[in-house]
Amino acid sequence: MSSPIRPPLTIETVDGATEGRPINTIKVSNGDLSVSGTTATIDTSGGGGSGVTSITAGTGLDGGTITTSGTIDLANTTVTAASYTSADITVDAQGRITAASSGSGGGTFSGSLADTQVAFGNTTSDSIQGSSNFTFDGSNLYVSGYIKIGSGSAAAPTYTFNLEPDTGFYLDGSTAISFTSGGIRQMSFDQTGTIRLGGASSKISTYSNNLVLDTDLGTNSGSIVIASGANGQISITPDGTGTIKLDGVELDNSAIATGYVLKATSATAAGWAAEGAGGGTFSGSLADTQVAFGNTTADSIQGSSSFTYDDTNKILSISAGTGTPTLQSGSADLILRNSNAAACSKITLGYHATDSDIILDTDGAGVVNIYSEGVKAYNLPKVVTTTNDYVLTAQTDGSTAWAEAGGGGGGSTVNLINTTLDAGGSPCDTYTVTTQYPYGANTVVTAQNQYTTTFVPFIAPKSGDVSEIGRQNTTTSSGAVSDFIGVYSTNSTDYTPQTLLGYGTFDSATAAVQYDTSLSATITLVAGTMYWLGFTSNSTTDNCNFKMLNYFYRSTFWPDRALMVTNGGSAWLSSTGNETALGSSYAASGLTAGINSAAMPHVSLVIGS
Repeated sequence: MSSPIRPPLTIETVDGATEGRPINTIKVSNGDLSVSGTTATIDTSGGGGSGVTSITAGTGLDGGTITTSGTIDLANTTVTAASYTSADITVDAQGRITAASSGSGGGTFSGSLADTQVAFGNTTSDSIQGSSNFTFDGSNLYVSGYIKIGSGSAAAPTYTFNLEPDTGFYLDGSTAISFTSGGIRQMSFDQTGTIRLGGASSKISTYSNNLVLDTDLGTNSGSIVIASGANGQISITPDGTGTIKLDGVELDNSAIATGYVLKATSATAAGWAAEGAGGGTFSGSLADTQVAFGNTTADSIQGSSSFTYDDTNKILSISAGTGTPTLQSGSADLILRNSNAAACSKITLGYHATDSDIILDTDGAGVVNIYSEGVKAYNLPKVVTTTNDYVLTAQTDGSTAWAEAGGGGGGSTVNLINTTLDAGGSPCDTYTVTTQYPYGANTVVTAQNQYTTTFVPFIAPKSGDVSEIGRQNTTTSSGAVSDFIGVYSTNSTDYTPQTLLGYGTFDSATAAVQYDTSLSATITLVAGTMYWLGFTSNSTTDNCNFKMLNYFYRSTFWPDRALMVTNGGSAWLSSTGNETALGSSYAASGLTAGINSAAMPHVSLVIGS
């Protein structure tokens, strides 16, 4: 306050009414206090300068706008205050009931219901009923009949649990009930009584009791009992006179005693028998060192002085009796070895239906020695020759070595120079095999191809691959014609052309000496071996002239029908019909001998270059 209050003090209201009291102190809690002279004024109209100054009634309220004081109340709606049955009502956005009327009574049901019975519809409309077969006691639901629900699935079983909705059981297909755990089918059983287990590691087990498998709760039933606990037994017990069957073999337990052994009595039965009755005992006689083998009597052994084993010296002996001693392996290789180590010497008698090998295999630096009456005659070399056509030679000291084959000795050998010569600095590496000994003729004439495949033999002068085939064409063909010159192997039985090894291709439209280095395949020759040249054209109408063998001076190389008194006689072989390509192989039945309708150009080969 701006000045002290001095008694007497007069209190006045705004309207001037005076009310006196013995007041010593005035506190202002909500309003403005001002002092003018000896008069203090409390102004509460402003509410301390921050109060509500006006209230307006909103939707659903009566009272208008209040600035100082007044009353606000709910406005009446058009709904008549009353009680309504099965009411139909309308509610506005403010939650007021703006319309109401009584219904037709649809909320009323007739019927009867006893305590704990679950209500369900009756045959009469709007009527319920209950049954003692369908009750709920507050915790448990009881159904005396059965409950029909959907089929379900492994992931969403029909019967499940609140906390584990993917664990329970469901209808699996149309005839099986399956149990699921974690959404995965674990067990099912169907109308045939078949139980199937699922899961990654299926098993049947108990907690701590024996596991018993039987039928009809053990009545008239055998059983399999797996005992619980450490060192538990498995007991298989037939019922009555029943037996045990293992893979179709019936085991008879009716006669068993100490020392008895299990013995097969047929292909499908076995039983217990005294040991002396054949359960592992063999009869027969056997002398020292003799090897036991079966006798003609069942369960009987025998020995022979012709078949012994000396354990001291480790010698197995098969001596001659009425037959020749034979060691036989049957349809497999027979191997004799000096140890079971990977590195050892061994002799292998190879098994093959028609072509069996004998392999002598030494270890390390060992060699194959040939002995005669305990004395070494000679040994075979271990080195492999790097040159073809070498022969094995023996020395007086018993050693052997590979050496170049020589002539003589009562036989005949075709020797041709097989090295590359040098004439004036130019290498001479081309062999004109059609002019060489013994089948060639060093004469040249000009002739035409005759549409057949023609063959002449030659001896390979050198070992190696053929890198080039050459021939000379003197005139051109009227069309685009190709000639083919190939090399054939020789049939080892009748010495006729056999298999095409490869060929070169030549252009008949060009008159020149031609060489082909792009052969159809690799042609490998062995020196001193007989081969055949084959020649044909891809046209049966166009032909050309080329330098060829003069058949008047050719030697013959097959038998004829009579004494040959004409020039040339049988100069070559040819196919029996026209051909436009070299055949992959030939037989003697498809060839003819003579000089008619045939021709063979002079042919050169470069071998091993």
